[in-house]
Amino acid sequence: GGRDKGTLGGLRLLLTNIAERAMPASPATMTAGGELRWEEVLTTKGRLGEEAPYAFDTVEVPFENPWNAWVRTSALDFFEDGRAAVSTLGGDVWIVSGLDERLAAVKWKRYAAGMFEPLGLAIVDGDVIVTCRDRLTRLHDLNDDGEADFYESFYTDTDVSTTFHAFNFDLQEGANGDLFFVKSGQYTDSDMGGAVMRVTPEGEAFVYCTGFRTPNGMGMSPDGRPLVGDNQGNWIPASKVSLTKEGGFYGVFPSINNSGAGKKTRDDFDQPAIWMPQRFDSSCGGQLWVEDERFGPLSGRYLHTSFGKGWMYGLAIEDGEVPQGAAWKLPFQFDAGIQRLRLAPHDGAVYTVGLSGWQGPGGGKDGCLERVRWTGTEEVVLKSARALHDGVELEFSGPVDAALAADAANFTAKRWNYRWARDYGSAHYSLVEPGRKGEDPVKVVSASADGARVHVVLEDVRTVNQLAVTYDLGGDQKGEVLFTINQVPSPTTPR
Repeated sequence: GGRDKGTLGGLRLLLTNIAERAMPASPATMTAGGELRWEEVLTTKGRLGEEAPYAFDTVEVPFENPWNAWVRTSALDFFEDGRAAVSTLGGDVWIVSGLDERLAAVKWKRYAAGMFEPLGLAIVDGDVIVTCRDRLTRLHDLNDDGEADFYESFYTDTDVSTTFHAFNFDLQEGANGDLFFVKSGQYTDSDMGGAVMRVTPEGEAFVYCTGFRTPNGMGMSPDGRPLVGDNQGNWIPASKVSLTKEGGFYGVFPSINNSGAGKKTRDDFDQPAIWMPQRFDSSCGGQLWVEDERFGPLSGRYLHTSFGKGWMYGLAIEDGEVPQGAAWKLPFQFDAGIQRLRLAPHDGAVYTVGLSGWQGPGGGKDGCLERVRWTGTEEVVLKSARALHDGVELEFSGPVDAALAADAANFTAKRWNYRWARDYGSAHYSLVEPGRKGEDPVKVVSASADGARVHVVLEDVRTVNQLAVTYDLGGDQKGEVLFTINQVPSPTTPR
């Protein structure tokens, strides 16, 4: 009857549909890579600097490109063969080749796109891993055609806050394959705000330390501890660099649900290795431990960068019970606010990228790729500095003028403290009259040189947030060194 006809009709329809529809492609066909999306390789060139002993080179960035991609360079790292991977804030990764001695033909190949505001990048075992606001993404080029085919969610962040300030910053590789990045602490919806995150090779994440505000830059110590730069704001009296420890707290209380500056829950915090006033660094970038003889006298030292100023600095850290250090500006003005720097394996130079944001340096460009390299000359540079029990020591790369170094009039010193509070930043406060705004002059008692080391004796040495020492030893041997003294060294500390 009718029921049989209905059953037969349904069976015929099913057979017809099966016959008319092609079987879907096997998923296996989708795991070998696809066609190129961005076939064109762009070529720019570099401009070589003539400075000595360190030259400053600039690579043209392809701001004009066929895809109207906004090339706001945000992070970089190197493959072993000398190619660089450079990310942009708009979500791209470019592979850059031709970074040779002359920079005559630098090639830019768009490798990936569409990621969420990447501000960190590391190449691990040949793979590019990118720090985005929502995850760590590992990129795979499945068919070796120069473009990423598979965007692997290596670690998915549990916090993706909606405010403009809630970034994830940087990406550094530690011991045992662990990766470190750091989260904004202010204007966040997460109780992990301001935390340095440690991500294992298996993709598991743990809070390493906390208490940062807008930590746009990291580095790693030779023994595998993260350095973190942070900039002035609520609970941050001035820009600073901290050599962190697991479980440490670095001053900023997370502001849950965008409540602003956060609620104070303790009365102390782990001191940074170096404080820096606004005129010196108004917004910190990242740091780099440079261990390569090809980088000359600054090898075996830290470098520090400024997003706010577009500057680079020498940075010395005394790693005692409480880290403390010194910083001094190097004579370069970068084209944008620099925030990431890497040592290149093929030439021993330091390459930097950055972008200009809320306070671009002198009307800085949208992005930059620039290089600092040692020219091999024997010109003398300041290469280290530290506090002593009776003053400070400046270490140069070669002998200085002993007569000028022996004249105390060629040096000045002043010092001040900052106030840790909910307020945005801090004034400078006297040590002599606590509570009074201002800086205290410090008498230079004497000075002397022992070859490349200059010993500046001060009237008294105290723990202090900031000690500023200027020197003028003739010619280019002049400048200012900023110290933070968290603990006065013992007289028996080896010099």
